[in-house]
Amino acid sequence: MDWKAEKEKLHHMSFWKKVEYLDTYYRWALVLLVAISLFLFYLGDVAHRSTKTFVLQGFIANDEEQLFDEKSLTSGFSAYLDLDRNETVVFDDSLYVQLGKADHYIEASMAKIYAYMAAKELDFLIGPEFVVDHYLSSLSMRDFSSVLEDRDQMLLKGLERYLHPSLSHEGIEGFFKLDLGFSRFTGTIPLYMIIPEGSPHPEKVLDFITYIQR
Repeated sequence: MDWKAEKEKLHHMSFWKKVEYLDTYYRWALVLLVAISLFLFYLGDVAHRSTKTFVLQGFIANDEEQLFDEKSLTSGFSAYLDLDRNETVVFDDSLYVQLGKADHYIEASMAKIYAYMAAKELDFLIGPEFVVDHYLSSLSMRDFSSVLEDRDQMLLKGLERYLHPSLSHEGIEGFFKLDLGFSRFTGTIPLYMIIPEGSPHPEKVLDFITYIQR
């Protein structure tokens, strides 16, 4: 192929004519280029993340009122904790759960939550009551009264009326979900928090609870 002639041909075309020409004759080459670029970006992101110490990782599901903003939450809480450049907090507010509905995005969201809980990498999940109840009925969660009692009696006292008694998936009664009505992230749809039993940073979850208070 005469690349010089191809370059000259493209030079005399309008922008949209160039797009149409490339799509017609070089579609698979462009697809391959995009795929390679995305793969390289993924490798770079993995390498970047491997240099960081994860201080907290939290998921927010079904934020239909858009109360949470991942970027501002990350920057605000990082500043609150005074993290150094090698430490990071991670939030994902893009997840959506709906029971009994076959949808690729919903299935991927639910699978991601399960996977991170099972891998003991998730510190908390926030969502409407039916969402947290779904995971509470399937996996082991921490009792908020025990977590708070171990570290902060004053915070426990302030949150007592927001602790809802519920049953664990083992049938044990406890305070496994926290109503976020005390927080500045309160809308018309009540949201709740649960802490997986395998949460790697429960003490930082308490810092986050303090941070989101009004």
